[in-house]
Amino acid sequence: EASWRKVPAGPVEGARCNLGAGMVSVDGATYWVIESAKSSWVVSFDLESEEVTRVKGLPAQPARPDHCHLTEVNGRLGIVVRSLSGTIKVWVLDKGRRKWSYRYNLTRYRVPRPHFVYGECILTLQECSICGHYRRKGMWSSSNYAVTVRVRHHAHGTLLAAIIAGWCRTFSYVKTMEPLSVYKLPIVNA
Repeated sequence: EASWRKVPAGPVEGARCNLGAGMVSVDGATYWVIESAKSSWVVSFDLESEEVTRVKGLPAQPARPDHCHLTEVNGRLGIVVRSLSGTIKVWVLDKGRRKWSYRYNLTRYRVPRPHFVYGECILTLQECSICGHYRRKGMWSSSNYAVTVRVRHHAHGTLLAAIIAGWCRTFSYVKTMEPLSVYKLPIVNA
């Protein structure tokens, strides 16, 4: 029988949820950002064990609370941090939840939420459109620790969608062999 019950969450004096950072569900857990006057960190709720756990501190402190949000990057938890200059840096947490790896650097673009990476395609928001940047020479640089992807402001990308509103949300997808034409609305001639 299902019922509501209290789950210990490890209260921290003066801490609160950063609602602007969003919530992301990845690999059986839901994540959100908690902040206090001194620091910010990621907390998770494991959907199977029903435990709330402090996962990790943020890899970089945002200039303002609204300058970071959680994301999902190829099945892993990520965090997007925007600087005051507009540069976006994205870190991805390893499978063991031990270490953040710096993976993406985007100059002068915003990214859709909560998903902006689909395989080797990076989505960016540019005015009233969503553009895709596909892997090409010089875009991916490697160091001793990780591969970093850089999307600079002069890289326009491929137009994928035009949007009317000033904001949008993206969803993960599943590849299918079913033809999309079955969903096409019939044309009614007047």
